Amino acid sequence: MISSSLLRHYQIQAALRDNNIPESELKYIGEIDGSHTYLIAGEHIAKVEDIIGFDEVDDSKGDTI
Repeated sequence: MISSSLLRHYQIQAALRDNNIPESELKYIGEIDGSHTYLIAGEHIAKVEDIIGFDEVDDSKGDTI
């Protein structure tokens, strides 16, 4: 059975592959101490186990009333 952290890593990798996400926003920096690790916004290092969720947000739609 696949772990939830490995599944999340695969989800993030697919998003990086399929979308034009700049490295300044999200960058995979490899395995550190056995954990897949990402650099977020060029300043925050996070192990995949520490990433609670990874969902696409569409900011192109304005607020509607």
